[in-house]
Amino acid sequence: MSTDVDVMVLGAGISGLVTAFRLKERGATVELFEAAPRAGGVIGTRHRNGALVEHGPNSTLDTSPVINELLDALGIRGERIATTPVAATRFIVRNGALVALPASPGAFLTTRAFSFGAKMRLLREPFVARAPADAEESIAAFVRRRLGTEFLDYAVDPFVSGVYAGDPERISVSAAFPRLHALEQKYGSLMKGQVMGARARAKSAEPSKLAAASFSFRRGMQTLTDALASNVARIETRVTVRRIERGTDGAWTVAGARGREPVLRRAKAVVVAMPAHGGVSAAFAAVAGIAISDDRLPDDL
Repeated sequence: MSTDVDVMVLGAGISGLVTAFRLKERGATVELFEAAPRAGGVIGTRHRNGALVEHGPNSTLDTSPVINELLDALGIRGERIATTPVAATRFIVRNGALVALPASPGAFLTTRAFSFGAKMRLLREPFVARAPADAEESIAAFVRRRLGTEFLDYAVDPFVSGVYAGDPERISVSAAFPRLHALEQKYGSLMKGQVMGARARAKSAEPSKLAAASFSFRRGMQTLTDALASNVARIETRVTVRRIERGTDGAWTVAGARGREPVLRRAKAVVVAMPAHGGVSAAFAAVAGIAISDDRLPDDL
């Protein structure tokens, strides 16, 4: 099999960069195609007039030991900084005033963020029947059914709007919050699922997202993607993928273009790490069998 590289990774956002880095660690030759002028995807930091401005996420959560293992491998763990504790407090506007969202069961009982009726409604949650496993339900419908309208309006809607810039009435709960959907299906209750999930995380040393520490880097979040990009090295930017084909010899041909200049590569495997609206849609990738998981990599990788 005559190929240019072992694996072509399409998309040099955080997913594509980490995938390429880990494959390179395993001895594979890897190259990335990225349509944007630089690697990093939505993660980007700008320094202007002494200020640090994040164009994407301004921090991340320490939810797994794997995170520090990656930072150690990249040599940037010393650049990690914890976010200030005051940033952990979230506020909503209710009755024209800023109200802090409760961060503990005790604070929940006394908070002005939710009415007495909403707090009592929460006690019903363990007794609400689970939805059919194959039901397509919006985030709004899911929260309204399990927790009530007030929690949707004053807790979930602001969060979803901030993270997805979207309408919870139109976003699928199983797609956007698969863990919540899984908790209901497995335990029949979010409360019961949180308790049981905490026990499982205690055994695996993985904290919940609610309790996990938030951190960034001294020079901003782009520190992470820049470190990944420099360790991967073989990244072609401004390349738009036009076609992916598999030959009779089993090798993949990736055809793209940088402006009017054609770009062509052959590889043993292809990983698609692009948004669904990118040059190759996620739906096409799934049908073509292009997006591969770790257990589908060629044996010699």
